[in-house]
Amino acid sequence: MKDEVTLKPCPFCGAREIAHSYNHRSPPANVYFVCSQCGAGPYAENGDPETKEAWDAAGKLWNTRAAAQSEAVQELVEAMEVAQSDAHMLRRAIESNDPKAELLVRVGDIDSDLRKALASHRKATSEQ
Repeated sequence: MKDEVTLKPCPFCGAREIAHSYNHRSPPANVYFVCSQCGAGPYAENGDPETKEAWDAAGKLWNTRAAAQSEAVQELVEAMEVAQSDAHMLRRAIESNDPKAELLVRVGDIDSDLRKALASHRKATSEQ
């Protein structure tokens, strides 16, 4: 039943491997999905893990959250692209006009971090 639920990729890291589990510790039982890569979640639904309805409901929670987060992630990526471009232009300006090495190193670190984050996101989204 849980393997029949179609899940969207993780909205945070883009992973497609989503783990499923259930909990009987306290009534009512619940079933949930959680990202196998970054641990996002769990999104749980009360219900018997032996029923298709419980797994479908938990999957719906996961997929609804994923859609909402995907829009926020896209906005963040766009902001990161602008910041990366600004940092790159600032670095070029500093290299040509300003001998302050410490500032140059910090701007270079920002530029490098943004490039890595964007590359990671692009890789994750291209695999979807």
